[in-house]
Parts: sequence; C-alpha cells; structure tokens
Amino acid sequence: SNLVSAVRSKMIFLKVVEPVYEVTGFADFEPVLVKHRTLYKVQFWFGTDVSFDWDFGDGRTAVTSVRQVHHTYMTPAEYQLSVVLSNPVSSARVQTAVFAVNGTGACYTPKVNEIYPAGER
Repeated sequence: SNLVSAVRSKMIFLKVVEPVYEVTGFADFEPVLVKHRTLYKVQFWFGTDVSFDWDFGDGRTAVTSVRQVHHTYMTPAEYQLSVVLSNPVSSARVQTAVFAVNGTGACYTPKVNEIYPAGER
C-alpha cells in the first residue's frame, strides 16, 4: 500500500523440486538368509520430494517415502530387486540380483587344497 492505492493478493506458495540423479545402487549389499528380515537401502545423491517404488522380484512390492525398506524372502532363489526413485520432474531406476539362501547365519571360509606341480613349491 502507499498513499494513492493498496493491493492485496492471495499468498502464493512455491515448491522447488530437484531432479533425481546420481543413483549409485544399494548400500551394504550381500546374500540374505531366507525367512530373515533384511534392510535394503538405496543410495542417491540428489533429488527432493522422492518416492520409492520397490519390486522385490518375488511378487511383492512396496511404495515408501524413505530410501530404505525391510523385506523377507521366504524361499531360496535368485531374485531381481529393483527400485524406481521418482518425483514430479524426474525418475531413476536401479536393479540388482539378490541371493536368498538357507543357512544358520554363520559363514565359514572354505578349505582350499593347494596343488603344485612337482618341485615348484
């Protein structure tokens, strides 16, 4: 307003969204045990207002607003785990193989027998 006139308008809200990029894969990834809850975490460096559409490769899916999710594989197999990161201006997809195995949780180094040709040791 001033001495001559006054103007009043509705408040405008702006939302700035940064595109998703530099998706580098999954953090701390290794084979998993069947029937054990496992945390999966996707790594990315840029992007705001991101949603995560997970496909575990076993017929189950999830949509989250955070970069991590828990999942349990029920049978031993190789699965294709993928996640699509998206926001209103972009999307990116990353995928990897997951090996779900039976076991006790203990891993042992296999015994290796070294065989040398005669006289080379």
